[in-house]
Amino acid sequence: QQIASLVRNTWGIRGREGLLDKLQELTQAGHRQRYRDCAEAESMEALEEAEWADRETIRRCWTFARWYRESYPPEALLGWDLGRAAMITRWGCYLGWITRREAEGILSDLSQAAADGLGSWREFGCSYLFGGVFWKLLCGAGDGGSYLNALTDAVEDLLGSGGDEDGMGQWRDCPWPAAGR
Repeated sequence: QQIASLVRNTWGIRGREGLLDKLQELTQAGHRQRYRDCAEAESMEALEEAEWADRETIRRCWTFARWYRESYPPEALLGWDLGRAAMITRWGCYLGWITRREAEGILSDLSQAAADGLGSWREFGCSYLFGGVFWKLLCGAGDGGSYLNALTDAVEDLLGSGGDEDGMGQWRDCPWPAAGR
């Protein structure tokens, strides 16, 4: 019930077609596109007709993207978009909107997209964190600091103790896929 409610109310996904549309959006554009729009806009006013946010949200996102655009291109959010796509793929399978075989195929494609765009679990984790920061600016709800602390702790745990390469996190048991397969 909780997953169904979350997928329907938060994501606006009502069934198979909506799930597949959302997956396409996340893999083709996702938050990378909103970040790109903000980073490339010469002024906040250039984004005023954006339908995805109110003026205050656009101000926060534009300021953030303009500040980080030289160091972090839009693809720096790839891990965030692919991680969320993987999550809703699993949920869609759980809800019976796609079969287990379809979910495995989609997850394999997402894994390959991650391997082609990122170089390691560490890069994936950093990308997920950077995307999470941008998402928090978009939604503007709640305590961003505690959310990011929890997210950082989760990434460190998955990588291993404190994010060390020699740590024993769950991601250590799953080799990073080869690019370009």
